[in-house]
Amino acid sequence: NLAPGFSISFSEESTTGGSLKASIDNHSVSVARAVLLEMFDVEPVFSWFGASIPVVASLATLSGADPVLVGFGLEGDNMHAPNESFSIEQLRRGYIFVHTFMQQI
Repeated sequence: NLAPGFSISFSEESTTGGSLKASIDNHSVSVARAVLLEMFDVEPVFSWFGASIPVVASLATLSGADPVLVGFGLEGDNMHAPNESFSIEQLRRGYIFVHTFMQQI
């Protein structure tokens, strides 16, 4: 229900970003796995699912690099919800991961 005087409409839009699937056997994924295992002492979980970051496929094509996307969000963060959260500790862990990953790549 909308407040009086308000209206809402939807339009369909598409993106020009392509899709990709990273190989679990590439060097970047191996380095990321090793860094995460060192940081958390738990085997990382690999998951393949759709995402809404169209530029990733374009960057991979242009650079020739294998993309690696690593998330530090927790289930309780409610990503993209009105009450979304992301702690400073998670940000710190992400920073440490990127720093260590870039040193080893």
